[in-house]
Amino acid sequence: MSESLAAALAIAVGQPAARLAPVAGGDLNDAYAATLADGSRVFVKTSADPAAAGSFSAEAAGLRWLADANALPLPEVLAVADDPPDAAPTHRAAPTDHAAPTDVAPPAGPRFLALQYRPGRARRPP
Repeated sequence: MSESLAAALAIAVGQPAARLAPVAGGDLNDAYAATLADGSRVFVKTSADPAAAGSFSAEAAGLRWLADANALPLPEVLAVADDPPDAAPTHRAAPTDHAAPTDVAPPAGPRFLALQYRPGRARRPP
């Protein structure tokens, strides 16, 4: 398990990751299914590629925009730790005690996008 990713994810979602297992589905990134201390699962994409700075923030914004339309099922964006070219990095902290999620400065560490885990079928090539 990547200790730095597990630590950053724990801060972002408010509980430790008991396990990070590599999975398919990250496209150009490394992808993990994280099992949290309470047994819930989170899909996490991470990349050490500095050329992709800002890509997780952009993807999170696009997913939130699509979710607002409520037209198709999408995973909830749980946290983003990224370095957009023209903005301070932020991530979406998980809500606590019925409070709404808030944007907070991420810990120093890996860039990542954490999404609600949605099990599915592997795509087959056409």
